[in-house]
Amino acid sequence: MPDIYIPAACLADARRVLAAQDPEISRLASKWPAAQWRAAIRQAQQELEHVHDSM
Repeated sequence: MPDIYIPAACLADARRVLAAQDPEISRLASKWPAAQWRAAIRQAQQELEHVHDSM
């Protein structure tokens, strides 16, 4: 699957989210921006599901 264009501001946000949640994965993912973006989105989705489940 080819990498898609991700705006720099979105990547910066993804890096912050991932670094806060899992610094080791963030370090590894920094080599592959699209993978880092997907990992941050997965983390955000998990947190949203957790919030939704606790309501």
